[in-house]
Amino acid sequence: MGQPPVPQLAIMDSDEGTNAVNNVIFGCSHRNGNYKDTRFTGVFGLGSGITSVVNQMGSKFSYCIGNIADPDYSYNQLVLSEGISVGETRLVIDPSTFQRTGKERRAIIDSGTAPTWLAENEYRALEREVRNLLDRFLTPFMRESFLCYRGKVGQDLVGFPAVTFHFAEGADLVVDTESMFYQATPNIFCMAVRQASVYGKDFKDFSVIGLMAQQYYNVAYDLNKHKLFFQRIDCELLDE
Repeated sequence: MGQPPVPQLAIMDSDEGTNAVNNVIFGCSHRNGNYKDTRFTGVFGLGSGITSVVNQMGSKFSYCIGNIADPDYSYNQLVLSEGISVGETRLVIDPSTFQRTGKERRAIIDSGTAPTWLAENEYRALEREVRNLLDRFLTPFMRESFLCYRGKVGQDLVGFPAVTFHFAEGADLVVDTESMFYQATPNIFCMAVRQASVYGKDFKDFSVIGLMAQQYYNVAYDLNKHKLFFQRIDCELLDE
């Protein structure tokens, strides 16, 4: 529930100028369901629906994700893959996992979901490789369906190889330890990836690339050509 949409949307650019766009459906909500955290300020729709802000303003856009663990970082703006690698090791995953059947979407990229969800085959292959690298030094355990270890990301994961999500047409999303793991408590860290089936059996073959995996990337979309682009960059550089 909220107020009617405003007739004009004004957006401030990096030069502190203002661009006004008319006839944009954009409202203010007062009831946000279970979102009671005062840091939650609403939803900026980036989907392909007719009410999406992106669709109302054009067909191309990008957003850049900085360090989401740093509340003072001022540059957090607003076809999976052909495989996954951990360092130089290409994970053995059934190719059918990445095939799209008709209009069914097997994977999406989402700035509104913090962890990454992976389809069953993808997740098992990734977890197996992570455990192969870490279990000899640390003891694994499950915590709220996340694979966790006792320790600190900055100390115990030094030298851990980057994880790469390989997309079609040669696009790679390389995820470092800061984006692959999160510090759940001062002495426990967990993999920021979970099996999608924990959300129900309907999601067992579905994957979502979450916000943590997008840290330090400028993610650009071309809705007309159905293209997605990744650029690893410090978001602050986009403001220069």
